[in-house]
Amino acid sequence: MALIGNFKATSFLKAFLLNALALAIVAVGAIELRQALNNEKGNAYLFFNDLLSGKAMSEIQKGGIVFISSFIFSIITYLLMYLIFGYGGGLLSVKATLKPSFKKLGAIKRLVTEVVTTKNR
Repeated sequence: MALIGNFKATSFLKAFLLNALALAIVAVGAIELRQALNNEKGNAYLFFNDLLSGKAMSEIQKGGIVFISSFIFSIITYLLMYLIFGYGGGLLSVKATLKPSFKKLGAIKRLVTEVVTTKNR
């Protein structure tokens, strides 16, 4: 299904590279949008300003626009990464494993008590 099937996240290096690529795309989109919103005569500022009150946009409004846009950028980016590289298939959980398992509770309890006792020293 992936366009580039031989570059799947089958090793740590490939997984880190693909995740860094996705993160960089989203970060660049967010930074560029924020810079475009700082230009009061730019098209992005005028577009979002018309959607809102029509007055000068506050920093909170700009931050909200960038947050929502970054969320949309990330959905689009991960969808494209899935279509191109098959990235993200390993993020899915099997329904049978969604139930919490407390079989190793003894190990967790020992770890917590060890951390607490070393802090109290």
